[in-house]
Amino acid sequence: RGKGGGIKVCGTAQEVIAVAGDMIGMNLVTPQTGVEGQEVRCVYIEEACEINRELYLGLLLDRANSRLAFVGAAEGGMNIEEVAAATPEKILRASIDPSTGMLAHHARNLAFGLGLQGSTATEAIKTIHGVYEAFTATESNLIEINPLVVTKDEKIAAEDVQRLMLDIEIPDGYSWKLTGGYERTSADMGDLMSALVLAIGLVFLLMGLLFNSVILPLSALTTIAFAVLGSNWAFKLSGQPFGSMEMVGMIVLAGVVVNNAIVLIDRILQLERRGQQLNEAIINAVNDRMRPVFMTALTTVCGLLPIAISEPSSTGVSFKGMAIGIVGGISVATIFTLTVVPLSFSLFRDFGRLCSNAFASKPLN
Repeated sequence: RGKGGGIKVCGTAQEVIAVAGDMIGMNLVTPQTGVEGQEVRCVYIEEACEINRELYLGLLLDRANSRLAFVGAAEGGMNIEEVAAATPEKILRASIDPSTGMLAHHARNLAFGLGLQGSTATEAIKTIHGVYEAFTATESNLIEINPLVVTKDEKIAAEDVQRLMLDIEIPDGYSWKLTGGYERTSADMGDLMSALVLAIGLVFLLMGLLFNSVILPLSALTTIAFAVLGSNWAFKLSGQPFGSMEMVGMIVLAGVVVNNAIVLIDRILQLERRGQQLNEAIINAVNDRMRPVFMTALTTVCGLLPIAISEPSSTGVSFKGMAIGIVGGISVATIFTLTVVPLSFSLFRDFGRLCSNAFASKPLN
């Protein structure tokens, strides 16, 4: 804490060594330590940076409710007790249920509440998870980052562990890895990515059984690629960071956007069985299914729009990111369903017939 002598700014490496030597062993007195203070046993050295914004983030034990509580404020670098007393409405709080521990929406809602968006919010979410992991691992009573700064390039100023470790020669027999919230988040995203691949595989299998073909389902699967593109555009335009809840939305999207493509392809096949040529069947099928396809997409978008434009709270699970991804994905995929799917169907149909003729004319040994 700067006012208590816990933060010093140095200009040279020699000054850093001298100041650190003076600080270690000193008695640091702050409002959190009480009048008796605490002995300084460790000094953290951080590179100076250009500050764009100063925030406050703290995690403490709420003895009244027997829970851990995050406290955040968009005004950092000052006495947080004074801010809480003068403007309590500026203080963000998130209570952690001990039966569940910290959940993804706690960090996400705190980041949004602090006014962070995009990649900055993503970095802040990682930092918040790291604070929780450090708190529980060390059985602390309080962890406070004041100020938690956003640099000029809109990155959260935190220890760049990977960059620092590149400059350290690790002795034989030792290793290092990123653990805690980062490790858990990476594992969760890996599981969700596997679930997405499995969902696409099941959709392909079901369409193969429906159309009695391995080639034709590929034309419907093209809508998933355009849905992913639309979701990414929606995330960028809205400044929504991509997390586990957004990934769940992508899995849902993979099963939803192919529905219109299946309806369109099935109509083409029906018209072909009635004797129409392929090109004629495609044009008529698009005309027949254009209105139902647009109405299906429109009703889905309208149903999710209130969630997509809602403001997340710090006390519950936010489905805003999932809704934004589904809305963006369906909007883009619907347009391409009526244009690209008929084209890809025609191409894959010709390719399938070409393969069939090639195998049929192949002499048997």
